[in-house]
Amino acid sequence: MTSPCCLPFRKLRHKGRHACCRPRTVANRLGLSHSERDRLLPSGQGRLFHNRAAWAKFHLSKAGFPESPQCGRFVISAEGRKLLANPPKRPDAKFLLSVPAYREFFSHKQAKELEETASQPDQ
Repeated sequence: MTSPCCLPFRKLRHKGRHACCRPRTVANRLGLSHSERDRLLPSGQGRLFHNRAAWAKFHLSKAGFPESPQCGRFVISAEGRKLLANPPKRPDAKFLLSVPAYREFFSHKQAKELEETASQPDQ
């Protein structure tokens, strides 16, 4: 569940302005090539990078790092600013599970499954 989008995604909006984060902007920050941006999901039904960026935003939102004052817009929260001041080495599932708001989002069973997934080495 590690996503290279997580911290750059938050850094894009650390100034407190309402903004819309386009995958192209994140991809530019990450220095992705056109072939990396255009890589398809195994199903062929969408781009891998867009999918990962959307999931990163979902998980970060559940942890309370960005706030969404209106549909399609977000701003970094006070918790998000604290995180940026002291970013984790790896913004992965294990880190997110240490955030109370994120743990509360999941039931005990789901949190346990995520912990097991997080403890598995990346492939």
